[in-house]
Amino acid sequence: MDSNQQQKIKIWWDEKEKIIREILIGDLNEEDAKRSINEVNKLVASKKKQGFKIINHLVDATKTGIATTKARDVFAAGFKKKLVNKVAIFGGGIIQKTIANFIFNYSGVKNAQYFDSEEEALEWIKEG
Repeated sequence: MDSNQQQKIKIWWDEKEKIIREILIGDLNEEDAKRSINEVNKLVASKKKQGFKIINHLVDATKTGIATTKARDVFAAGFKKKLVNKVAIFGGGIIQKTIANFIFNYSGVKNAQYFDSEEEALEWIKEG
């Protein structure tokens, strides 16, 4: 993985909110999507070993560009696995929202939504 990939995707456990946080930056290709899914899966497995039963995922798309078709396919396959309870994506513009909604519909998930703000996304995640 090159340093450009590391800069495009940042994933960590937010101890305060007890959620997985992710920031996506710039245009995303298939390798970026695979890295995202793999990193999230590792965090989910780690937190489940620690006794967490419900794990939610918050994605900041405010700096995201375009995802390639192959990247969208990888993200959709990751959603189909349903490893997290809820996925909330926020920020970005109409293009990011359209891509996210396409991925949600294509993967058939009902536990993912796109929001305009981080506050709305967190509120939805905390609803239960």
